Parts: sequence; C-alpha cells; structure tokens
Amino acid sequence: MNRKVRVIGSLGLIAGITSALAGCGKAPVGAPVNSSTTIPSKVVSSSSSQNIVVAFPYQPDTLDPNVSGQAISGMIDRNIVDTLVWINAKGQPTPDLATKWSIDATKTVYTFTLRQGVKFQDGTPFNANAVVFNLNRIENPATKSQSAISELGPFKSVKALSAYKVQITLKQPFAPLLTYLGTPNLGILSPTAVQKNSQAMATMPVGTGPFEVAKWVPQQEVVLKKNPNYNWAPPALNHSGPATLNSITFKFVQNAQNRVSALQTGEAQAIDTVPPTSFDALKQDANVTTYDTPYPGTPRYLAFNTSKWPTNDVKVRQALEYAVDRQGVIKAADSGVYSVAWGPLQAGTIGYNPSFQGMYAYNVNKAASILQQDGWSKVNGKWTKAGKTLSVSIYAISGVEDWTDIATAVQAYLQQFGVDAKVVALAEPAWYAAIMKGSSDNMTATYFMGTDPDILRSLFTPGAFGNWSLYSNPTVTQELNQASQTPVMADRLKIYNKVQQTIMNEAVMMPIYNEGDLYATTKNLTGLTFDMSGYPVYLSAKLK
Repeated sequence: MNRKVRVIGSLGLIAGITSALAGCGKAPVGAPVNSSTTIPSKVVSSSSSQNIVVAFPYQPDTLDPNVSGQAISGMIDRNIVDTLVWINAKGQPTPDLATKWSIDATKTVYTFTLRQGVKFQDGTPFNANAVVFNLNRIENPATKSQSAISELGPFKSVKALSAYKVQITLKQPFAPLLTYLGTPNLGILSPTAVQKNSQAMATMPVGTGPFEVAKWVPQQEVVLKKNPNYNWAPPALNHSGPATLNSITFKFVQNAQNRVSALQTGEAQAIDTVPPTSFDALKQDANVTTYDTPYPGTPRYLAFNTSKWPTNDVKVRQALEYAVDRQGVIKAADSGVYSVAWGPLQAGTIGYNPSFQGMYAYNVNKAASILQQDGWSKVNGKWTKAGKTLSVSIYAISGVEDWTDIATAVQAYLQQFGVDAKVVALAEPAWYAAIMKGSSDNMTATYFMGTDPDILRSLFTPGAFGNWSLYSNPTVTQELNQASQTPVMADRLKIYNKVQQTIMNEAVMMPIYNEGDLYATTKNLTGLTFDMSGYPVYLSAKLK
C-alpha cells in the first residue's frame, strides 16, 4: 500500500470507476529540453520544455507490471504499457490494444481482434504472438507474478488465431476477466525485450505506451521520456498522437512535508500522496490544483493475523475491534479528513454494503465483556489469561507517516484498554517480508485497490497474495470462487454480501477509514486524467 502510500497491491480489479479530472493554470519558468537518457535529476519545468517532476512517495519494488503486486508500480506503469482493453468512466471495457472481442456461450473462450500498426518502444511489432507470449509469461511460476496471475483467474491457454487475432480460454467462467485485462498488471511487454533480459523489466520495462523509461536511479528517481511514435491512444481518452510532455521524473521523496515543499518551491510540478494535514491548505493556494480522487477497493484497515496468538482467537479480535475508536484514530493520524469505514469494501466500490455502519463501534465495556467471557481477567491493569498478558504487535512501515501514525493511534487505544500493544516500524522491504511470512505480526495497516468485489477473493482465500490475515474458511473460499464464476452481477452481489458478513462476524479485519488519493499539481499543469484505479494518466497532460 497507497494517505495512500500505495505500497500495496491493486488486486482484483473489475467494473471500474474512472475519474477524469483536469487542472488549469498559468505560466511557468523554463529550462531547456533534455529528452535523452541523461535527463538531469532536478528538472525545472517550462511550457517549452514540457518536462515535469512528480514528487513520489517512494521507490516501487519493481516496474515489471506482470510481476509487481504494488499499486505504486501501477501508477508509473500506466504510462509505459498499454492493455488489451480500457475501462471507461462508466466502468465498461472499451477498446485499447484490442479493437473488439467476443465471448462464447460457455463464457470460457474470449476472442480478441487486435489493433494493427502498433509497435513497442524497442521497435518490435505488437501482434497476437506478443499477447500469447505475455500471458504465458505471467502463468510461468518462474515469473513470480504477484497480482497479474490472480487477475487471469482460471486461465487455461492462449493461442494466436492469426497475426492480429488471439484467443484466451479459461477453465471455467470468470466474470472479472475483461476488467482485469484493463489493469497495468496485465500490460503487454515487448517479447523481444523480455527474451533479451527478463530481469531488466524490473527497472526498464518496454511497452507500447506513450512514455518509455529513460533511466532508473536506485532510491532517487525514475525518468520517463516521451514515445515519439505513439499514436494509438484508447478511443475513450479522446487523444491522438504522442504525449505533449517530453519527460516525467518520478522523484522519490518519502517525507510527506518535503513533497509539499517541492511543489510550493517549484522543484516539482506534481505530488502524489499529499498529506491530509496539508491538503486543505493547498486547496486554498491559487497556484495549485488539487485532486481528491476516489479509488475503489478496501478502506484503509488493519489486517488481523488469524494464525498467530492471540489474534488467532476470534473473541480477542472482536474485543480489539470494540476497543479502538476509529474516529479518534482518523483524527490523530490524518487530521480527521476521512470518513470512518465499517466494512470490507470502501464506500463507492461495487458491492459496498452500508449495513455494517456502526458494527464494532467504540465500546470498551463490550470489549471487556467479550474478553471476560473468553476467560480473560485484568491483572495490574492488563488483560491476562493462563498467566499470559494480552499482547499484540502492530507492524508499520518506518518513515511513512500515515502508516506509523495509524499504528501509533491504535496502539494508544489498546494500551488504554489494557492490552500490551507495541508498534514495530520496519523499512518497507523488511515490513513486507514480515507480513508475507506472517509469523511475527498480529496486525498491520494496509489497503487494496480494486473496483470489483472480487477483490475479496484476493484477500480472504488461502494462498492469495493479499491474504495477509492468513485467513482460511472453506465456506468463504467456496463462496468467493462461486461468485467469480457467476455471470450476473446481481447474483454475485448476494454472495459477496454473505461473505462480507462472515468476514466482519469473524473480525478478520479492522476497517479504519474510507480514503481517496490526494494529489496536487501546479496550476499550469493541465490535462491530467485518472484511470479506473485512480492512477494518473499523463498522456494529455501539458504545461501551459
């Protein structure tokens, strides 16, 4: 996760929501164009240079879209790779690299007609063989795909029917497939580049998008330069020809206030993940355009580790839910700008169920009653059972303020209630490794993007990438798989409602707040849009 420290994955995307927003502005200050791979690390923008700097929360794990599980990677990849379909503002699949498609009566065979005249950034022609190569690569365990493989669902095979016609066959119906094919995770890479050096895709992916990677400087920046040959934008974007911007420098600035300062001093023309404490002030700044871009998926929440004592006890989890005042956490961690979340899906996401509102509302008496019924008693102010003090570890990424602030606020409520709660702040790689292993943490803050309730399958089924709760409930697994194979959304929603109720009854997660992506640019950067996942699209952006 991804405010939105978009560390965490964009799993399970379907039927999306696109926000199309544009800024307006005035004149800039200039510097000469430098579109080569030697673009300086500090780029000063001008209407003539069309070079911008984006202050970015931090470095992604990889830019290989087929491998990464991080939404933050998708924010850059969206501008490098194209996808077979584009999800429009109504959440409908529309043409992109595929001009049309059909689905057979069994709902398991998809036939795509591909756009002709498209080339990858290394000059390799895009065709059916490229699609076959990419999907087979994702399926190959050696690729170690984290999100893309889940988004392919019950994939069986892919074959080229002709140079520009490709057929995907599934083992069983999979309702979210078309929308997943519109996510950057399933972006199409150059087979030539991958075969030449697959590992290089981590830092220099080669797609067909409007920008290509000029350089990656570890821990500092990723620089994209314009693809001058690009002329195949999805019709839904209403853009022809190459991008206007010559370069985009994603400069890694982990400190949130430093990102704000970079925008205010002109060192950056855009900042991602604006700290809520600064957002209102930036809205009042006549030189700044702000965006509060809603994104679908889960709310920000704390995942309980259901495999480790004491959070392997559902009664303990339920008590902890009641022991934390969400509104107080929001006020302490994010200046109270977000609304309280109560269920597994964020408000605005398909399948969102408002009936959970108020469930586990702050009530320490009820929390105490649950623990007492479970055999716990207070000794010297601490809840104790069988000689063991109730203690939990709350993991967070060090240096990322909102994550550590949430953990610290929750810790305070739990300590006040009599729980020996500690915050463990780790550097992102160590944090990630720890929660994936699941042997040491009891709780960790996270969120996942996804415009379809199918995201629940990626979070609450055994072996799924996002199942950081290590939750296993055969009934829930069966229901989520059934829902993914059900073609009618209304029927699917009945199943998802049942699953969400089970998740909340068993207190697998502690929802904290609904959030959006807070983004800000200088007024003179216009034409910025956002895709269905809330990823910025710079294709039509320009400096005035």
